[in-house]
Amino acid sequence: MEDDFRAFGKPYSTLSAEEHKAASMIAEARVRAFRWMLDDAVRWDDVAMDS
Repeated sequence: MEDDFRAFGKPYSTLSAEEHKAASMIAEARVRAFRWMLDDAVRWDDVAMDS
């Protein structure tokens, strides 16, 4: 796909299973960090990741 999201310098749809897992882990860490910054009363390990 020409307009596909890019990760690791190539279209997301062509990522290997290992690259897909790495991209997912990076995305989850970024979401956790964003949610953690929004609520200074919550500990890092207690950030809700259920939605």
